[in-house]
Amino acid sequence: MDASIEDGLLPDSLRYFGAMAASISHEIANTLAIINENAGLLSDIALASGKGMPVDPQRVAAVAAKIQGQVLRTDGIVKRMNTFAHRVDEPCASVDLGETVDLVVALSSRIAAMRSVTLEHEKAGPIPLTTSPFLLCSLVYKCLDRAMTAVGKGGKVVLAAKTGDGVVHLVLTGTPEQAHLIGSPFGSDAEKALLGALGASVDSGARTCEILVSVPRDARCAVQRS
Repeated sequence: MDASIEDGLLPDSLRYFGAMAASISHEIANTLAIINENAGLLSDIALASGKGMPVDPQRVAAVAAKIQGQVLRTDGIVKRMNTFAHRVDEPCASVDLGETVDLVVALSSRIAAMRSVTLEHEKAGPIPLTTSPFLLCSLVYKCLDRAMTAVGKGGKVVLAAKTGDGVVHLVLTGTPEQAHLIGSPFGSDAEKALLGALGASVDSGARTCEILVSVPRDARCAVQRS
């Protein structure tokens, strides 16, 4: 791998991975707190029952249902975390752009909620491509992060994947429509390294509310070359 690309990619990739890991851990902590709270309620009910007080079966069932719901929620979070972690397994692999967008949106849901931004993914059919799975996630998130910042509180970002001639496109559209999603081009060393590694481009005019991400269907990943 070219030293300049490596120097630009690694620190930025670690920051992205760390940010996602931190967000996931906060989500799990929240579900555990809710489970613990409801387990405490069941303990109180059991204690009251032991003292001869009548037990309301519907109340017990409702508390148990809340616990089960949070267990299912946690299971979903852990599965997303596992999928995300395995994105670093191969420098280049066959992936589906729609599934990648789904994963990034799901991982970003807590961050979007904290910013009061709505995310919407307009799903299409399978759009396969060969690229770096982890770096593709990183690029999608970078664009999504810029879009969420641009639309601001109460805004919405719509993501849609499309196919082109030898490339795939991801279009991020922001509302309100006057929001400029990219105030500056991807000009940092880390951003240039990421685009170079994926053979990708990111485009947005000065007066547009869209980000257009273009990635070759069969990228020769710089991270795969020695």
